[in-house]
Amino acid sequence: MKKIFCLIAIIFGINFSIFSQQLDKKLVSLYMLNFTKHIEWPNMNSQQFVIGVIGSPNDIVELTKMANARKVNGKQIIIKLVSQNNLQEIKQSQFLLISEEKSALLNQMVELLKDSPVIIVTEKKGLIKKGASISMFLDEDDDFKTKFQINKLKIEQNGLKVSSELVALSSK
Repeated sequence: MKKIFCLIAIIFGINFSIFSQQLDKKLVSLYMLNFTKHIEWPNMNSQQFVIGVIGSPNDIVELTKMANARKVNGKQIIIKLVSQNNLQEIKQSQFLLISEEKSALLNQMVELLKDSPVIIVTEKKGLIKKGASISMFLDEDDDFKTKFQINKLKIEQNGLKVSSELVALSSK
């Protein structure tokens, strides 16, 4: 009887994991690098464009691969896996990606980066209402397509300019 119960649990566990959808890291990376074409940073004196990532090493693999072949305004793109405790590295970023697993840190990062020219990108729908600049998500109502929301007011409050084209492409 125990064997049958375990077998049923394994089967249902596998079936539930099939329905668990996650953002494709390649798409997240592609979107983020394309966002840089539509956002203007003031007074970028650094020789590098830094994308900080709060998450796991798996969260930076695709982003690092794609970033090696690109530049932002002629600047080399550097991808850094940062700890939420390393305030200096976080503040040196132009983009800060907070993985879905680390979404609980959003409020802390918003407070830390208030009035800083940093775009905070999250991987969970609706977090623009809690201070994220951009939220990327899978739209369950549209065949799990990858979409994004933009908090234009937040971006502008941080001294950045976002193109009307990017805002028009975002989901409401």
